[in-house]
Amino acid sequence: MVATHCSMCGVNTYSVSKYIDDVSEEFIRSGISTTPFNLADLRRTVETRLAGMEVSKEVRGYLQSHGLNGVQTRHYDRHDYEQEKRQTLRLLHSWIASRGANKFSAEKVVSIKRGK
Repeated sequence: MVATHCSMCGVNTYSVSKYIDDVSEEFIRSGISTTPFNLADLRRTVETRLAGMEVSKEVRGYLQSHGLNGVQTRHYDRHDYEQEKRQTLRLLHSWIASRGANKFSAEKVVSIKRGK
């Protein structure tokens, strides 16, 4: 969701940003939103919401593909944080669902076409 680069799957920051821009435009056209948004807005919002849910800065950093700096992280910590990231994504999903994300009808869902 929030990582923006995957060399093996053909996803990069530009393609994700383009998709988000298209979704933003469609949301405005369809009346779901009145304000445009971009990838940086989504990443900032996710970071802020997860902080409010008491997700550690460390896990938020790994989830957003920022990682952490420092001797301990660079040289000694080889943990992949996969379980922590999955748990955090479940928490984020629950929060989104609780906010009424299901109230939008299927015809307002925007398909994101896979890049070439």
